[in-house]
Amino acid sequence: MSYSAPPAEALPAAEHHPVIAIKAVVDDRTNGSHWLGAIRGGYGNPLKTLETDQPVKDVVAQAFSDALAARGMLAKASTESIEMTITIHRFDCNQYVRREAHADFEITLTNAHTGTPVYSDRVTADDVNGSVFAMDVAIFGSVDKLRMVAVGTMREAIDKALDKPAFLAAIASAGAA
Repeated sequence: MSYSAPPAEALPAAEHHPVIAIKAVVDDRTNGSHWLGAIRGGYGNPLKTLETDQPVKDVVAQAFSDALAARGMLAKASTESIEMTITIHRFDCNQYVRREAHADFEITLTNAHTGTPVYSDRVTADDVNGSVFAMDVAIFGSVDKLRMVAVGTMREAIDKALDKPAFLAAIASAGAA
């Protein structure tokens, strides 16, 4: 479950310098640490489950790291000028008839030298994919297709978070301080 590359409309990486280090990722979901979702039967019973190889918080941390690096904003050490904390409120996917995925991340930027928060935001992304008349439902459902929807939803939420003008203004002002 990787991030890949930012959208073409994202600001060029040359406009930024590496100032953000990921300090922590908190998984605030009530599911298991590796659980993402399930393909469900007619009564909502899980027929096939989708779990990650590593904890979801590590998957999200790597995706944010990749997204920051692609934009030229990732710092390697937490002694840099800005530390990012990410809270995962929701990241899941399910398929009853249609495939759907949801991501809800809260990010907080803190000045690493003073410990003062400089920015906080919460972003969400939701995707419903497929048709009521699809042939790959229930026991025929594809875990790989469900995973692709989840990855796309995670990427959309990350792009929303990192490309907001207020986020870019916060790192510009905190990085100059």
